[in-house]
Parts: sequence; C-alpha cells; structure tokens
Amino acid sequence: MINVETVAEAKEIQEKLRNQVITQDCLGQVHYVAGTDVGFKDNYTITQAAVAVLSFPELELVETAIA
Repeated sequence: MINVETVAEAKEIQEKLRNQVITQDCLGQVHYVAGTDVGFKDNYTITQAAVAVLSFPELELVETAIA
C-alpha cells in the first residue's frame, strides 16, 4: 500500500503512474462483471467479504457469495 501524506506526494505518484493507464480495449467480449465488498465487525476481530457476479450487459444477478 502506498502511504501518502501530502497533496504534492499524491500528484507525484499520479505522474509516475500515468503511463501505466491502459486506454485501449484489451479484454475482448465481456460476459460477466463482479463487485466485491469487505466489512469489519467487533473492533476488527471479525471480517466478512461478499461478491456478486452479474451477467453483462444485462446486469442480471448470476451468483453471490459471502465469507
């Protein structure tokens, strides 16, 4: 993880990373997309994660999982 303390540091990191941005479509046809989330309970002693998979472009729910 990158630790940034000032706006100037953030700008410097963005400048270094800007050449790594992919602007061309390299994926081909996409059939599914997924979203994830992580939550913490009981003073960070319990962690839960969830994922939802949707068909694309219809965005119909295909599958979910919670762990």
